[in-house]
Amino acid sequence: MLPGGKVEQKEESLQAIKREIEEELGYKDLKYSFLAISEEFVEAKGYYNQQLNLIYQGIFEGNINKPNFKGLEGDWINFEWIDVDKINNYKIVPNEIKKAIINPNKIYHFVENLTK
Repeated sequence: MLPGGKVEQKEESLQAIKREIEEELGYKDLKYSFLAISEEFVEAKGYYNQQLNLIYQGIFEGNINKPNFKGLEGDWINFEWIDVDKINNYKIVPNEIKKAIINPNKIYHFVENLTK
């Protein structure tokens, strides 16, 4: 699972991801850069929806003490630090985000139809 969440009223997306990372993981001092926008078409309970996700890269320059850990918002959320070279061994949604994580030197736009 990648950390993230919703933007609050009158909150810029960069402020939102900083807040969400602190709330979910407890990290404050990451360096962020915009990485991608993802459009996802989803269906739930007979309703179709388009989600727009703004995706940021966060760089943590400290020491990682535990590669596997529970999120701060509940023990049902599991996180794992992984080597970027092994990212294709993991299921990440949207799947296209793996390209951006592997090569973060450009901005990406993904469109994924999950209603099929």
